[in-house]
Amino acid sequence: MSFNENARPFLTLHVGQAGAQIGNAIWELLCLEHNVQKSGLAKPDCPSNGFYDAMFVRNQNGHFMPRSIFLDTDPTCIDEIRVGPYRELFSTRQLLSDSADSGFNYMRGRRDFRRNLLPEAVERFRWLSEKSDVTPTAFLVHSTGGGTGSGLSVSYLEELRSEFDSRLQVLELSVSSGNSGLQSTCELVNSMLYSYESKDYTSLSFSVTNSAMFNLCRSGLSLYGGATFAHLNRMLAMCFSNLTVMERFPGTMMCNIANICSNVLPFKQLKHPIVACAPFAAASAVGKERSSAIGITSAVMEPDGQLADVDLRQGKHMAGALIYRGAAKTAGIEQALLSLRERGRVQFVDWAPSSFKTGLSELPPLAVPDSGIAGLPLSVTLVSNHSAVASLFRGQSTAVRKLVEAGSCFLRSYETSAANGSEAGGGLEDSGSSQSAGHNVGGRGGNIVGLLQEASDHLEGLAHVYSSELPPTPTGQKANSEDSGGPKRIVASPMSRAAAAKPRRASLGREALFPIGPSRSGRVQADEESATPSKVASVQQEAAPTNDSDHRRCRNWTRRAKSPLCSNSQREAAPTNDSDHRRCRNWTRRAKRQWALQK
Repeated sequence: MSFNENARPFLTLHVGQAGAQIGNAIWELLCLEHNVQKSGLAKPDCPSNGFYDAMFVRNQNGHFMPRSIFLDTDPTCIDEIRVGPYRELFSTRQLLSDSADSGFNYMRGRRDFRRNLLPEAVERFRWLSEKSDVTPTAFLVHSTGGGTGSGLSVSYLEELRSEFDSRLQVLELSVSSGNSGLQSTCELVNSMLYSYESKDYTSLSFSVTNSAMFNLCRSGLSLYGGATFAHLNRMLAMCFSNLTVMERFPGTMMCNIANICSNVLPFKQLKHPIVACAPFAAASAVGKERSSAIGITSAVMEPDGQLADVDLRQGKHMAGALIYRGAAKTAGIEQALLSLRERGRVQFVDWAPSSFKTGLSELPPLAVPDSGIAGLPLSVTLVSNHSAVASLFRGQSTAVRKLVEAGSCFLRSYETSAANGSEAGGGLEDSGSSQSAGHNVGGRGGNIVGLLQEASDHLEGLAHVYSSELPPTPTGQKANSEDSGGPKRIVASPMSRAAAAKPRRASLGREALFPIGPSRSGRVQADEESATPSKVASVQQEAAPTNDSDHRRCRNWTRRAKSPLCSNSQREAAPTNDSDHRRCRNWTRRAKRQWALQK
């Protein structure tokens, strides 16, 4: 294997039973892709495969140790790893467990195990982070329905934030039951509480649901009634591999996690993108179907290809990325994107550029032998900030409101656990635990009903922002009920609604700077006929960079203009690298002076 100095390492955190089992499947697949044996040594007579430093730490004796921590209150799943076939791959310091489970209780996982597990877990994170030159990116893998995966994960993230401040970037792959009506009351409450209390600790959250993955197993793998959680874990392992493939292997079109965070997240609040992978095929179906870039790109947009209970036909894309693996060509990817746009299969909001960030890795997707899933020569992964995700938030919010109004007896166990945890002094003994000890169930003692109401208001406000398809503004980030002490909500401000009510106004400013191609010329021409020079000038001045701090925004914008969906004139006008920002700045300043003279 080779070493990549520019790669930012990951440190995976597998919390709870689901997190440990998914983590076991993830590292089994990563070892297969990087030619690492179960003992941690490289396979003899095999070519070096990828950059090992993104996921592994190589010791002096040639042993590859995963950058990961397994944490669970119940020792059963951790003991399976300790005595399993990959027991020599992990160090004993990476496997942490307690003596009892959390009993599907968020408050018990949040408080009862802080003193026993978290100090050691934070020390293990510091130990692994010191093995790299920069602070690694934490990737949390867990389920929000269990007590440990939800409650203990929030406590762990809280302690890591107090230890590393804002230097630590946290991504998460969270699994929930979904809005299919099959989830229990405890799973619903745990998911709601985790979503609310972890909102300040994560930078990007990939959410998947069990119900959608079971449907994908029935349709893609033809497992009618025979799908198990082992198949779901294999699917999530392949999804994790596709998301991180650009950090681990070279590619012709780069789209790594840093690009996803900067391109897929147009605003800080909208950090819940949809993730989908295609195709999935059973091992017995290998060779029966031929995959093409157009075929798999169309399949990943279908409702049956999603890993969450969403329908991409209901709503629009705000930003997105497509990561291809295998024998794909750049021309084929461009043709696939053009085909989707011509057929109207992909729609973007008015204030967002109508293009996807694309990445291509030549390594084809692999599959673990005897897993039931086939390794295909070509695959694609979609990461999209789509307005359809509002249905997930609204479904959870509605279900919790009905639960609170009905006065469910399940809430008594949460209040009891919260009260017992407070009396037992659930905070850590170190100096950084004052905030944790003072944080008593959201500052409300044992009032779990009040905390659920605030969580419901938060998700309802987040669903409103997504469904409105309007860009949130700094004034919209704060709720108008903060002055009265009410729950905080994320809403779109009246200014953003008024700006979005005028069609193509922002796009007109961009097109005045960059001439648009023939695919959108008809619509722009109609707007230009009704626009006066003064209006065009004012819009253009808003779109132009005003100082050096805006160059990054200008660079990202012009890079999107260089996509295959844009005209040749746009590509010629767009800056090609960082050294051309000065030319772009001078050009836009001359444009502003010219319009000012005309006015």
